[in-house]
Amino acid sequence: MKAKVAFKVSFLLAAIFIFNGAVLADYPSTVLTPNGSTVNTTTVTTELDAWQISLYIAWTQTNFPNAVILANPTKKYNCHSYAWYWQSTGNTKWMNTPGDDTYWLDGSYWNTYYPIASDKVSYASDDHSGIFDGNNYVISKWGNKCLVRHLSSYCPYNPLILRYYRR
Repeated sequence: MKAKVAFKVSFLLAAIFIFNGAVLADYPSTVLTPNGSTVNTTTVTTELDAWQISLYIAWTQTNFPNAVILANPTKKYNCHSYAWYWQSTGNTKWMNTPGDDTYWLDGSYWNTYYPIASDKVSYASDDHSGIFDGNNYVISKWGNKCLVRHLSSYCPYNPLILRYYRR
C-alpha cells in the first residue's frame, strides 16, 4: 500500500515538474504586420543568467567601445522583432528571417532612399534589422546581446547593402 501511495506521489510530482517546465519553455507564436499579415515568431519565456549578461556587456564594450549600450542583453527579443514588431525591452518575441521580409512584402512598409528618423533599416547583405535614428545612427539588438546605438557600419553585421523602409 505504501508503495502505491509513494508511486502516486512521485507521479504527481513528476507531472507538476513537467507541466511547469512546459509553461516555462519558449513556444511558437505569431505577430501581425500593420497590414494584417501573419509573421511566425517564438515567444521567449527563458532568460540569460547574470554571468551571460555580464559576459555580453563586456564583449560589446571591448569590441565596440564607441557603441552606446541602451539595454542589457536578453534573449527575449532580437533585432528583427525589435525593429519591425515592438520597440520595447518588454518585447518577448524572437523573429527569424524571412519573417521580417513580410513587413515590406505585404506593403506595410515601402523602400525609401532618403531615410529619416524611425525608418527601419534592413542589412540586406547580412541578417540584421534596426531603426534609423535620423542622425546617421542605428538602434539595433545584437542577437541575444545588448540593444545598442551605433553607426550603421560599426556593428558585428555586414553593412555593405542597407535598405531603409518607411510606413
